[in-house]
Amino acid sequence: RSASVMDDHVRRAFAAAPRRSETADGCWIGRVIFTSVDEREVQAFLDEFDAGQLESMAPLTGGMANSNYRIDRHSGPPLVLRIWNERDFADASRVTAQMARLADYGVPTPAPLESPTGSHVARIDGRAWILMPFVEGHWLKPNANSMHNLGRVIATIALMPTMPDLASGFPMGLSLFDRILAA
Repeated sequence: RSASVMDDHVRRAFAAAPRRSETADGCWIGRVIFTSVDEREVQAFLDEFDAGQLESMAPLTGGMANSNYRIDRHSGPPLVLRIWNERDFADASRVTAQMARLADYGVPTPAPLESPTGSHVARIDGRAWILMPFVEGHWLKPNANSMHNLGRVIATIALMPTMPDLASGFPMGLSLFDRILAA
């Protein structure tokens, strides 16, 4: 898709969210922050990660903090491109390393892809970009089996050694409302 088609698609997808202002790089600030990208940028990023040839891409809706795109390639399973909007590069790198560590310990979470140089994160236009497997999601069913499996995951996390550099705050918590209202 061209950038203009992507912009139209994103605008329709987030039409219900009020916009307070729009920045020069295509981010909307208000209830939704979204970074628009074009196929050339995405293919260059896929090349950096040796992740194949872009077939198509589509924005994923539902979040308010990051810009996520489903990336379909000519070969291989689909990926998610995440562009971190609410975290700076250092913080996004730290969280991404924690995601990789959770996956290494068997916690069912998409493990970020690693570039040939060993990095999980790239800095593009001042923002952190990552790739991870696309996982078709569903809501947990409110039944005993789901709750048992959730308990097993929580126990796995509880038994892990403490992760270095765990955050002491949550950027999507109460402090986010001050930033949204100020925009």
